[in-house]
Amino acid sequence: MYSFQDLVAIRVADDLRAQGIEVRHLIGIVAHILQREDITLDGSMPPKRTVITDGRTFMDIDETVRLAEVRTTPGQPPKPLLVVPLGEIVARLQRTARQTLAGDAA
Repeated sequence: MYSFQDLVAIRVADDLRAQGIEVRHLIGIVAHILQREDITLDGSMPPKRTVITDGRTFMDIDETVRLAEVRTTPGQPPKPLLVVPLGEIVARLQRTARQTLAGDAA
């Protein structure tokens, strides 16, 4: 049986894999998600919580951070970034899980 955090980690990894990230680079994001205490079936993660990655490193941001600030490092060209809407993924999985649980109870 999978925990809710497992389901979120699988979904995020699947999204990143579909965008071309190699499996070996997904270990960090999966570990990060599994350690977060705010990813629960009944939790309330901000819907604008986002994970961005350049394929090797990742950053978990909220709506107050501008992507332009993340993409640029002084003296270096902008990095291409992939964006995963973590808050939206959590909310969607919460709705699906609740619907499934409600159907099982009926």
